[in-house]
Amino acid sequence: MKIKEKVVEYFRLFGERNLEGLSKIYDDEIHLIDWNGKWVSKTEVLKMNESLFSDNKILVNIIEIQNIDKKAYCKIEIQVNDDLLKVMDVIDFNEEGNIIKIEAYNG
Repeated sequence: MKIKEKVVEYFRLFGERNLEGLSKIYDDEIHLIDWNGKWVSKTEVLKMNESLFSDNKILVNIIEIQNIDKKAYCKIEIQVNDDLLKVMDVIDFNEEGNIIKIEAYNG
């Protein structure tokens, strides 16, 4: 499994607002934690993604990806409408290559 390729795919799908594609790479028990809250399960994370995507223009710029085993450390910039966020995502993958946890840090 190539973690960096999986991460690039995740950010591509996220930037495209592709809920169907994201659903395929999220584990059923995914955990998402960011500065706005915590969501547990594929259903809850997809609902949060949908609410974020609904009224916002989103662009993702990958600055750097480092990975150790099945964990990726991703320095990115996300533009949401007129706001530019500098974000560090820590993404964990399971044996099947699905995302089991995303921890996002703003700043």
